[in-house]
Amino acid sequence: MKSRVYENVTSLIIQKLESGVIPWQKSWGGECAELGTHINKKTGKPYRGINAILTYMMGFDSNEWLTFNQTREMGGKIRKGEKGLPIIFWSFPCEKQGFEKEKESVEEEVKRPFAKRYCIFNIRQVEGIDQPASEEFKGIDFRPIEKAEAIVTGYKDAPNIEHGFSSAAYHLKADQVIMPEKK
Repeated sequence: MKSRVYENVTSLIIQKLESGVIPWQKSWGGECAELGTHINKKTGKPYRGINAILTYMMGFDSNEWLTFNQTREMGGKIRKGEKGLPIIFWSFPCEKQGFEKEKESVEEEVKRPFAKRYCIFNIRQVEGIDQPASEEFKGIDFRPIEKAEAIVTGYKDAPNIEHGFSSAAYHLKADQVIMPEKK
């Protein structure tokens, strides 16, 4: 069971990487909820570890997630055709374990890690439950650094700088710097 959970998580990350998405990298537009802010809507508990990365990399603008059963309990339903996100829930239940120690019986509590796979859905995949307001990305208040701008304008034989792209990069053959919009 455990190895299948790991395989599922690994294949999901590889799928994202192969499609050109770096799951742990924030997009330029800021259209998805911040890494580390994703929570279970019903319990309010934050997702941690690999689950925080998995929920973030799905790119939803809402940070609220629910299991299928939680959605039903809250009076909602999953939209037809929506696919859930597999996450890992770790538990460390205590078991009492008895053993013989120098002719006397001793009982000791032992914690054994237990991993379980759950499937969760972002609130945007759900009907019948109040949706958080979608915040439209309006950009940042762009304030150029004067000294940096002076360096760019004073650069002799400077490469051409173009704005309006989805990423920042330098193209050697074209001697061109591409950048997102300044906002």
